[in-house]
Amino acid sequence: MRAFTGWVARLAPNGDEQWRLTGLGAAGVTGFNAVAVRSDGIIVAGGTQGRKAWLAAVDGLGKLVWEHDVAGIDDVTAMMAADNGVVVAGTFGSTTTSAGASRLISVDATGATQWSTQVSELAHGELYAIAPLSDGGVGVGYAPDANGRDAAWIVRFTARGAIRSSQMLSTTTRASATAVAATSDGGFVVGGGSSDDSRGQRGRVWRFDKAGKLLWQQAYGDGETQMGGVVARPLGGAIITGSTQEHGGADPLSPLRPWIFEIDAQGVQRWTAR
Repeated sequence: MRAFTGWVARLAPNGDEQWRLTGLGAAGVTGFNAVAVRSDGIIVAGGTQGRKAWLAAVDGLGKLVWEHDVAGIDDVTAMMAADNGVVVAGTFGSTTTSAGASRLISVDATGATQWSTQVSELAHGELYAIAPLSDGGVGVGYAPDANGRDAAWIVRFTARGAIRSSQMLSTTTRASATAVAATSDGGFVVGGGSSDDSRGQRGRVWRFDKAGKLLWQQAYGDGETQMGGVVARPLGGAIITGSTQEHGGADPLSPLRPWIFEIDAQGVQRWTAR
């Protein structure tokens, strides 16, 4: 069986690699899924080591500061910087046929847990991305709705981990949220996808105000379209990254192509590049 270990690299503004720290963690099914940079410049990476959630902190010169398992979750799925530590989102209890549950965990500068909150919608739900807000943060992912159909899931939480709101975003078919970014007006923008029987898997963007109210949602692309990231822009717009495949083309097995586009504050595309 092939063994894997974790690694962390730092890039210069022009994309050149400045250093790389390799061989982190015990050899096995080990790797990082998420990274955050603390206010003191320490890089914290999170993922899984064997079957345990795991964090590693690295300083600005590429030296390992500490590494710890994280109790209460099986895997780290997302992270954000908070105060002098990080907030971690992770999952536990997932199987090949059903979603697990999620937990939010605050970790201080030494790697010690400050608070831990289980988050679940109808007993299940997995968070894939989190972002800081002025009053705490927001996590996004998916959870099965009352009919057992996957739906995009939005969770807002305070700086102490209390859940402010948990809502499912209804669509006519399956949907999930995979990326989120805070906007300059105090709200946030969410990227994900939804399934359409006639047009395939389409990218979808949801826009919320600072109270967590949904302002609008819009689908983009055709065929196998996936949203991978979102970056908020001034004046309420956003840049969306992902991949797309032409739906109904001559070659049904044509590869996914990178896709990036910008939208304004109302969701209208300003430009697109594929």
